[in-house]
Amino acid sequence: MITSTMNYTLIIDKSGSMAFASAAMKDKTRYEEVREAVFGLAQWLAKNDPDGFDLYFFSSRFKRFENVTPEKVFELFDSNDPMGSTDLTSVLQDAFKHFNQRYSSPDFMNEMFVIVTDGEPDDKRSVAKAIVEQSKHLREDEHLTLLFLQAGNDAASTKYLRALDDDLKSAGAKFDIVDVKTFEDMQDRSIKEIILEAVID
Repeated sequence: MITSTMNYTLIIDKSGSMAFASAAMKDKTRYEEVREAVFGLAQWLAKNDPDGFDLYFFSSRFKRFENVTPEKVFELFDSNDPMGSTDLTSVLQDAFKHFNQRYSSPDFMNEMFVIVTDGEPDDKRSVAKAIVEQSKHLREDEHLTLLFLQAGNDAASTKYLRALDDDLKSAGAKFDIVDVKTFEDMQDRSIKEIILEAVID
């Protein structure tokens, strides 16, 4: 179960396509589905980590919020409307920078990035390169996990996310630190269920 031995960083796609209808939840957009999932996770984490977690929203640019608690989730989602493209590289680089600062601390705890996105990033190669380079800074593979969750059923996005899961070791990654759940993998389960399953595992 969740304990204080794990840190969590959530990275949420707010590009324009996140305003499309959710394929899993009737009468909701992809963004609204993710909002409910993040609120559910925040409630769960608050039981053991009252200081909250880091939350990023990204599209053409990104915003970072620290110490997010359940009470802040809806406010932050409602003030960051879906629009723009999908610059995943920049937000990952910033998240890695903050992770590396924590990594050098004597009280470092293993960390999971939960990245929810519905489409291919603007620069697919630079995303892969950033993850490969970050893996080389790790001492153990369990120190950092990147869990990608696909919001929506875009086939090109599915293909790209599976490549991140399967091919980065052959591209030079020191460790396989990426795990992916595509729309097909979820098998009618909600993003909220998948996130809670991942962090409780």
